[in-house]
Amino acid sequence: MRNLMLTVTLLLAVFCSIAQSSGSITVGGDLDKFYPVTFNDGGWESHAPTKLVIGRSNVHENETWRGSLMAEFSFHTYVVGHTSNFIDVMIKNDVFSWTENTMKKFIAGWVDPTYGAGIRGIIIWLRGGGITYHYTSNFSVDPVIYDGVQNALPFNNSGTASYSYKTQADRYVNSLGHSWGTNHNFLANVGIDVASPTEKLEVNGKIRAKEIKVESGPWPDYVFKEDYKLPSLSDVEKHIKEKGHLPEVPSAKEVEKEGIALGANQAVLLKKIEELTLYMIEQDKINKAQAEQIKEQAALLQVLQLQVNKKL
Repeated sequence: MRNLMLTVTLLLAVFCSIAQSSGSITVGGDLDKFYPVTFNDGGWESHAPTKLVIGRSNVHENETWRGSLMAEFSFHTYVVGHTSNFIDVMIKNDVFSWTENTMKKFIAGWVDPTYGAGIRGIIIWLRGGGITYHYTSNFSVDPVIYDGVQNALPFNNSGTASYSYKTQADRYVNSLGHSWGTNHNFLANVGIDVASPTEKLEVNGKIRAKEIKVESGPWPDYVFKEDYKLPSLSDVEKHIKEKGHLPEVPSAKEVEKEGIALGANQAVLLKKIEELTLYMIEQDKINKAQAEQIKEQAALLQVLQLQVNKKL
């Protein structure tokens, strides 16, 4: 019985040693460059994602104030057509204070290069300059460093692509949080600096974007249709005197209390611009008619003046 238990214990120990991987690597080269390091997708054959942790707990490792890092990678590679692939990343690192905050990241990017022949794993660009990184994983990852010292640059992935060092981090790298490699669908409300959001997305602060697309109700092209009844300017004037704002446009108190629905508000503003355009077109017609009338009157006066002159 004792021998059986010993055998089971040894088998479990062997299994765990095969399934898990840990160690450390030191990336050489220059401190201001990030070098490609390959990590195998050890969980691929086991039908499970590989979970890799890269860390530096001690800010003084390698050199005083060299910096600390905690990064978690969960990934499953493409391998020429297996489309459940993804790379999800969480990074937390401090600033390189000893370089006057000019270097703020240890990781410059990552990629799944398995669309063709070559490695079955991912590439992570890690800062060089003799920095040591410690890693643990639920499967064997066998890191290989391409820093021009331990292995030559660039790294050629069996002729399908070539990867060299980076001098700055890619724009998708979030050095203080999560970076997800796939689209996400949030079925509940989402709040940013809001504990209990009441809208699908509620943000307590400013939002910056390259472009915002808002799907709105009917666009007011109907203003230009022949059957549209354009409000008279006297009615508009009356509304302004009574309400203090244009018809259909929310008041200052309403905006302060409820905010503005961008899509609906843009439609209202466009409607007012289109109505104003119609007023201007109508006024232009009146101005042209008056100018023509004045011209005719001037011509008639000129004829009368000639007739008077002849009689004299």
